[in-house]
Amino acid sequence: MRVSNILDYSFNCALCDLETKNDAIFFENMPYILGVTKQSSEQDLTVSFHISSCPNCGLVQHNHPISTEMYSEIHSHAVGEIWKQHFDALTLFVNSTKLFSDRILEIGPSSSPIARSISNELSKKDINITYVDVMELPPFELCVNETYHSGYFPHKNLKNNKFDLIIASHVLEHAPKIHHFFENMVSNLSDQGAIYISIPNFKLWVKEKYWNAFSLEHTCYPMEMQISWLAWQFGLEFEILKFKNHSIFIRFSKGKPRPLVKDVHWFHSHGFNWSEFINERISYIENCIKALSVLRPVYLTGASHISQYALNMSGLLSKNCVGVFDNAETKYHHRLYGTQVDVFPFTDIPKLGNIAIVVNNSPYKREIINQIKFLDKEKNIIII
Repeated sequence: MRVSNILDYSFNCALCDLETKNDAIFFENMPYILGVTKQSSEQDLTVSFHISSCPNCGLVQHNHPISTEMYSEIHSHAVGEIWKQHFDALTLFVNSTKLFSDRILEIGPSSSPIARSISNELSKKDINITYVDVMELPPFELCVNETYHSGYFPHKNLKNNKFDLIIASHVLEHAPKIHHFFENMVSNLSDQGAIYISIPNFKLWVKEKYWNAFSLEHTCYPMEMQISWLAWQFGLEFEILKFKNHSIFIRFSKGKPRPLVKDVHWFHSHGFNWSEFINERISYIENCIKALSVLRPVYLTGASHISQYALNMSGLLSKNCVGVFDNAETKYHHRLYGTQVDVFPFTDIPKLGNIAIVVNNSPYKREIINQIKFLDKEKNIIII
């Protein structure tokens, strides 16, 4: 497996639908499922894909189709302190506009629906909440005023429905056709309503060289230019609020659009630096392992592509890695797809003795390091 840069890759844009070509990052033989599995390793698949940007609207995107099977597998629940803070901050952002809403649609609520925390002049029993998610069954018990639809958005059961408030937290970046997805959100919006979305702060993620900046998980990478383009296209005004080094919150409502933001060359200036850093990081990890005076068992952190890509890019790391730590209970004692290692809770650390832990760069790096140091009372652990 490798990450490399190539020239003149041809593709159709998922936002403006322009057929074009541009330079691209090539991901070769990556794990097909991002996360964990119970199946035997003989059934694991790999895929290759490109990530490039549209020279017309600037959207960064990858070219691999996402199957229903794949999305049901990679769908995971956000856990950890930064996600708790994200939930609170996004809820506060929505509530700050004092929007009167008795009809709420939340797309992709996962296990923590934000809609339940929205303030309203009406009593809670009078608010009707509708959820759409790819999971077959809701991961929480529904209240009498709630309806759940399994499947992708746009959903056939919502075709003629209007909502005063539409929420989509970390969903837009998974949409195969971002224009089609957003168009249907607008068609479901009442005249006085508002759309609230949260997306990763991709510009910062790439600038800071986060390992999860690019992967098969996100089909597209909307940034301010694309937000501006969508608002202009559908006659919306918008407000942006940045959350830490993690996400961007956007509020859309019907009004006068701003002038378009122009930033079509951003990917060329910064995206390829990211891919070079990833390869340099693999070399650094290997040198750290070789430099250990006594070879210790090596663990990674984050049971996602942050660990999967690293293990598949380095034979030395794969040979010496015995496990991956994660905070999601649903992943414990499952095998990390595309690898030979299992997933364990961070709370196992105190009983493991002298080990080395690889913490790759991500928005969660500081939180992870603090968690390791808190558990490592004897100071036996080397953090790479």
